[in-house]
This record gives sequence, structure tokens and C-alpha cells, in this order.
Amino acid sequence: VGANDGVMGDSISRYALHRPWRGILIEPQPEVMVRLKDNYAAASDRMIFENVAIGTAKDGELVLWRANINDAKSHFASTVASANREAVAKQLHAGVAELERIAVPMLTLDTLLAKHGWDRFDLLLIDTEGMDLDVLRSIA
Repeated sequence: VGANDGVMGDSISRYALHRPWRGILIEPQPEVMVRLKDNYAAASDRMIFENVAIGTAKDGELVLWRANINDAKSHFASTVASANREAVAKQLHAGVAELERIAVPMLTLDTLLAKHGWDRFDLLLIDTEGMDLDVLRSIA
């Protein structure tokens, strides 16, 4: 959850790309999802790519805050997006007024797993900028 581009801060890509692992890579930012698919192209037959946010209450839409993609000063800025506006501002050392608001589709983790017929998983990696515990608590 929060796969980003599959390179920056990705602690499992070196394993997932070279072992027969299957997985669901979840990234809500559309532009970042393009890079994620490119970076995981060698494993695309084993990976499912979901361009959604994971919510804790119900399916719908979620507002995320991030650096303005046209003004981003570094590749790192694109790794920070969250529903928690203050957490994003703090991590980017930016004022809240500098952040861009985007609305993205949102599913609960249970809905997403059911969509793909998964009733269990062996590894869950969460990087959701301060919302990690909320995602864990949402698992039924």
C-alpha cells in the first residue's frame, strides 16, 4: 500500500523482480503509477497494479495532498502524498498552501482483495505517510 514508483524507498523490488512472487502494487498517484509499471515491467505477468488509495471506512474517493507535480523540486517530492495535509507539509518542509489537492479513487483493503479473489497474503508493506495504522485497523 503506497508502492510509489518501485524504486524510491522500495525495500522489496529487488526480491519481487527476481523471484516468483505475486503481488498487488497499490499506488494512488496516476503519474507515479506510470513509473511503477515501467519499473516493474519485468514482473508484470505476476503483479497486479491498482491505481487507488486504500481507505478505512468505505469505497469512494479520497483527497490526497502532495507537492505540486509541476513545481516539485526533486524526485523525493513525488514520494510524499497523503490524506494528512499537515504530515505532507512537514515531510516536504513546505507550507500547507504550497500543496496540491488531488482526488483519487479509494477502496478498502478488503474490497481490493475480494476484487482479485485473494483471501490471504504473506506480506503487507504499508507506506501511507501517517495513515499506516488506519490501514492495518481496516483489515477485517
